[in-house]
Amino acid sequence: MSGRTGKVGPAFAVVSAILSASSVAPAATKLDEPPKAVWVTHPDAAPKGAVTLEFRRDFDLASVPAHALVKVSADNRFVLYVNGSRVGAGPARGDPTHWRYETYDLSPYLRAGHNHLGALVWNWGGLAPMAQMTVQTGFLLEAEDSRQAFLDSGPDWRVEIDHGFGATSPFMKLMKYGWYYAAGPSETIDAVKRDWSWNDEREAGSSWANAVPAVAAGSEAPWHLIPDSLPPMRFAPSEVGRVVRADLPNASEFPSRPVTIGAHRKTRILLDHGTVFSAFPKLRNI
Repeated sequence: MSGRTGKVGPAFAVVSAILSASSVAPAATKLDEPPKAVWVTHPDAAPKGAVTLEFRRDFDLASVPAHALVKVSADNRFVLYVNGSRVGAGPARGDPTHWRYETYDLSPYLRAGHNHLGALVWNWGGLAPMAQMTVQTGFLLEAEDSRQAFLDSGPDWRVEIDHGFGATSPFMKLMKYGWYYAAGPSETIDAVKRDWSWNDEREAGSSWANAVPAVAAGSEAPWHLIPDSLPPMRFAPSEVGRVVRADLPNASEFPSRPVTIGAHRKTRILLDHGTVFSAFPKLRNI
């Protein structure tokens, strides 16, 4: 974490499971016609290439609807939030003729008064794993109920480029010499460049712009959408395991005691969870 002092928080695990009924809507039908919502992007984002975008849509509700079903997709990936709460992530991998979308009921996360939707969207471009197909960077959200069409992705959404969240792979330099590497890159976070307030209750800062169509007017979107038939993945806190190697003298008791990493300090902490596990460490600024 460049230029700041930070504490390492608990890891958050991703495991294959079905989420509670409050956050997952019933399976949706195939979209036989193009979506009414617009695929959107940032006006300065190159259609292809590595980029991370943050979208948000602020709106007010007189009352909370019984249901607010939305279809969500992105090229390549998205994480969807409602009022700061993580709702889900996707889409499941496919190809442009079988591009999947996820369906969520946003109602449990809404409230009377001010609300906001947030979506973290990224495309790693040439750094993406070989299994990840792509056409160009874009994001789509469409409400199933026409009365909630104000949620649809379009010019009312706001977007900014996140210059502090990216990816890197040392193997990219070797591939031009004939090396082959199929897996994904490492994520990189520069805490100084990130906009940590992007998903706050109200928009702040001057880096936001109106979202623009990802596809030229009159052109058909290149993604043929189909519903994701797989059960969603569960995102929940998990024990991080034990420290087996570290170059900090006070790291042996982590995570029962927090570890403080000084500004401009590079350190390594190796954790053993004890089982094969997919997890994302959570970093907290102090």
